[in-house]
Amino acid sequence: MISLGLDLSTQSLSAVLIDSTAGEIIHEHAINFAESFPEFETENGFIRGPKQEFYSYPQLYLKAIDKMMHDLQEFNPRIESISISGHQHASVYLNASLPKILAELNQSDQLSEALTPAFSRPIVPIWMDNSTTEECLEMDKNLNGSVTELSGSLYCERFTAAQIRKFYKNSPEAYTETQYIHLISSFCASVFAGKNVSIDSSDGAGMNLMNLATSQWDDNLLEACAPNLKAKLPNIEPASTVAAKASNYFVEKYSLNPNCDICLSSGDNPNSLIGCGATDPGTVVISMGTSDTFFGAIGNEPIDTKGIGHIFGNPAGGFMSLICFRNGSLSREAALKSTGLNWQEGEKLISENTPFKESNYLPFIVDEMYPSCAAQINEESLSSFLPTKALVGLIESQILNLRFFAAKHAKNINTIRLTGGASQNTAIAQMIADVFQAKVERIEISNSAALGSAMRAANASGQESWDSLNKNFTAAKSQLLPNSSNASIYEDKLKAYAHLLQTI
Repeated sequence: MISLGLDLSTQSLSAVLIDSTAGEIIHEHAINFAESFPEFETENGFIRGPKQEFYSYPQLYLKAIDKMMHDLQEFNPRIESISISGHQHASVYLNASLPKILAELNQSDQLSEALTPAFSRPIVPIWMDNSTTEECLEMDKNLNGSVTELSGSLYCERFTAAQIRKFYKNSPEAYTETQYIHLISSFCASVFAGKNVSIDSSDGAGMNLMNLATSQWDDNLLEACAPNLKAKLPNIEPASTVAAKASNYFVEKYSLNPNCDICLSSGDNPNSLIGCGATDPGTVVISMGTSDTFFGAIGNEPIDTKGIGHIFGNPAGGFMSLICFRNGSLSREAALKSTGLNWQEGEKLISENTPFKESNYLPFIVDEMYPSCAAQINEESLSSFLPTKALVGLIESQILNLRFFAAKHAKNINTIRLTGGASQNTAIAQMIADVFQAKVERIEISNSAALGSAMRAANASGQESWDSLNKNFTAAKSQLLPNSSNASIYEDKLKAYAHLLQTI
């Protein structure tokens, strides 16, 4: 089966085309928003507003879809299924004209022009927006129940509920005019299907509006957010649902296979879980980038994390957990800079001094979310440390911090799939294996969200098994086993680190 996965991120639209029968990726393509569509005058694909507001144009996404399908025309007749990944939490607001416009699209149209009359909100908030603290406090006060127990997350500024409430408060007439509130993922799937389609339960879990236990909209969460909201939201269905065949617009204009299945789409985090091969409990992913992110499947019972991180839906079934730590590679780079070493020399220093023989410390050079605290050190204090303490001590403390909070989400971790820039550092990878006492598999997947979307399309439309898809598309490039002689050392260090956290 030939399946297309699209990832609409903040900065670009990426495509991964797979042949699940042959077990190979047959094409990849990306469209950078700022480079391809300078007329929108975005900053790396977004608009920066006052007071931590961040927006984008829905027309920009539509232009990217048109361009992508044009660029893929040589493959389009062979594509049998499509699924889309959208940057999670972002929303699109539309009036009553949407179904008619979608149904009447023809090949002479441009999506960005044809759908403009359907938008009740010309610019839309994206996941970076952090301007809704007031709305979060209001909803928490309004809510009958615990937002964490109901939705899997504390009220979060960038989540969809807070953005909807702000829109309702600031633009009540436009809110009343709005008939459909879609996530980015379900909006794009609707465009491909030529009709309104459902939100998948994986992405719906990132809105502070869905009840995790039922995978349906929660009346108490809706009432705490805005009036008449349930009527404006699409239905929720499982991620494995095939929503429709491809719209005639894409068939006639871009020669897309008329029998191509449009599968429900999801957010970038659930899709990355799939694209990293972590569909089953026991295997987790640590992505070591600017921020460090921990995520993994947790089975069929949602857990109460007491506000630590988030619980979303797992597109392969059940639930997934996610924790994001602000102090990632930027902190590691600052530590390395303070030593005057390069990374080759730094890797040798880490390898020769693990476990770190001194006491650990709080390794936060920027404000951290987990734990919730202000920065504890700075570049000046790092420079006052000996190189071993500055570099090895900081990285080991980061990993202990990660393990401490990860334990609230995943009790039994057998395998860690490691990705991101720092994953290539063998000494850091081995330290993670030793701290967690788990096998570390390094994976080299450049676009896990788009790949995950393609795999989901193959699973939903072609009934391809996750075991087969994981074997063909997410195999590890290398692995490291934990040194069992360090197990007791790190258990003691973890206990000491837990006491250190209590000092904040």
